Amino acid sequence: MFSSILPLYGVRFEMVFTESSTPGQFHQGALTAWLRTVLGNSEHFTNCMCLESLQNQSHFKTGDVYRFAVLGIGAQGKDLIARIPSEILMCRPCWDSAMPFRDNWLLRSISHVDGTPLQSLNEVPEVLNTALLQQQVAQLQTWTHITMRINTPLRVLKDLGNRQKMRGEQRYCHEVRDLMTDHLWLTRILDTLRKLIENHAGELPTIHIPASLIAKAEMHWVNASYKSSVRKIQPMGGLIGHIEIDDVVNWSPELLAALVAGSYFGFGQRRVFGNGRYQLHER
Repeated sequence: MFSSILPLYGVRFEMVFTESSTPGQFHQGALTAWLRTVLGNSEHFTNCMCLESLQNQSHFKTGDVYRFAVLGIGAQGKDLIARIPSEILMCRPCWDSAMPFRDNWLLRSISHVDGTPLQSLNEVPEVLNTALLQQQVAQLQTWTHITMRINTPLRVLKDLGNRQKMRGEQRYCHEVRDLMTDHLWLTRILDTLRKLIENHAGELPTIHIPASLIAKAEMHWVNASYKSSVRKIQPMGGLIGHIEIDDVVNWSPELLAALVAGSYFGFGQRRVFGNGRYQLHER
């Protein structure tokens, strides 16, 4: 079902600042802009890459360490990850001094996503494949309740019928009720996976959401943005918080697999930038 977007490869990079930097509360947009530039704005970036900032502070001093993880889909994503260390050394663009990430840091180390040291990227490690996905689904099947913690802003379009006359930021779910009505949050996870799979020449079969699904959420909207390479402000705000799911025993293995896969890829708008990332916990 997910074979066209697996295996998923991943590496953690550790950088050290040579100058102070103030990227703000959420770093994903600026970090993605930097990595795109380093990789020469590769045409495969959007379809094959996603990243996650592992830091939550808003200011860094000279000598501070910064960690982030990069995930790559299939052979193209794997190749892009393998290029990153050498491209960092060779990249000499005319950086905008206003960018929080530019030529103001150096690569310190690379490791597996769990922090285990990695000597080189001659063989980029897998973080998810079909067998690992099945193992995680089997674990979820032993749970009665799931907590889904959304750690980065979730930008989800409202249902089409509720946004037809809206423009700009009004089109997105700013309130919990918009996200939870008719289980829109879960529909958007499936929508994201479907589009991603189609972009990799696959097809996601119909996955039914059980009518008995019980879920509640505590979330709030946070404003965030980043400045693109052409100095245009790009909105990155969204909902953060958690969703409690109470009837996991009624979920099909396919739906549980989608929930697990979504935790790696993120969902909603700007997921490539690290938005819409979540973790699953037993409650």
